[in-house]
Amino acid sequence: MGPVWHLRGRRWQHLGWLCNTNALRGNEHPAAKVASDHDAGGHADWYLPAKRELQIAQANVAHLFQKIMYWTSSQYSEGTAWAIDFDYGDVNRWSKSYEFRVRPFRRFTY
Repeated sequence: MGPVWHLRGRRWQHLGWLCNTNALRGNEHPAAKVASDHDAGGHADWYLPAKRELQIAQANVAHLFQKIMYWTSSQYSEGTAWAIDFDYGDVNRWSKSYEFRVRPFRRFTY
């Protein structure tokens, strides 16, 4: 899935594929904690996907997801982050106080 780009102020900075999750986890955001604490199939390198990564999943494998909202690791502001609705395809920013699903991802290469 390529690198994650993160907005700091008005400038985009390349922070790597796991940095958004680590930054959110440092702020004790529950979605990032759930994703990075996930352990399945003997793997413990899970992370909360960035907005673009989750959009790619929605476009290609939506049938593997429930038709509900999922958090991304892409923040809009300190109090809001992007979430994707797998029922209608909407991508919106929401207060981090909302409770949406988390779908942990693992980095893969092909």
